[in-house]
Amino acid sequence: MNNEIILICSYCGNKTSHFVKTQISSQEEIYGSNGECLGKIDTYYYLTECKTCNGISLFSDWEGSGNTGDLRNASQLYPSSRELGKAIPEEIRKSYEEAKKVEKLSPNAFVVLLRRSLELLCRDQKAKGRNLKEQIADLSKMGLIPNTIVEMAETLRFIGNIGAHEIEVDIDQAEISAIDDFLVAMLEYVYVAPNKITKLKDSISKKSRK
Repeated sequence: MNNEIILICSYCGNKTSHFVKTQISSQEEIYGSNGECLGKIDTYYYLTECKTCNGISLFSDWEGSGNTGDLRNASQLYPSSRELGKAIPEEIRKSYEEAKKVEKLSPNAFVVLLRRSLELLCRDQKAKGRNLKEQIADLSKMGLIPNTIVEMAETLRFIGNIGAHEIEVDIDQAEISAIDDFLVAMLEYVYVAPNKITKLKDSISKKSRK
């Protein structure tokens, strides 16, 4: 394996060289759905350092992955990266992924892009209104989001406005983390939870028929 690889850094957001500082392997047991041990596989762990900001990351893959040693396809264990579920529309997921890429580089750009994800949610749900504030209210009227989620959306919208227009105002890490959580909570409520409920009902229904 090469001692240097180009990756997108989770700290500084740059697509830059990372040094592979350490590589270790271990054998782990795998189990079937009945709890029976099916054997052992080799699992590999890689500790990397960003050449730009010196941020440390931890990746893993395994012998059957088909891309062993290629960290671009490995699982990132640390720092953990938040991924949105497939139940969320692709356009919204892409907007969120774009935001996460600039989170460390430009907090103001990050909150603006999160606000855009909220706009896309409203458009996807066909919310009516002349502006985002009215569209959020319409989501509530349609019964798609409860009052707590409305407050989250309003906070995200407000901070997104600050990021776009108030150049002299710095968005701090606590605010970034909060609105990131707010957007994900909204997406989970509108898209992921209903999808899980449907799947659970289908599963129970099939068992009942049997």
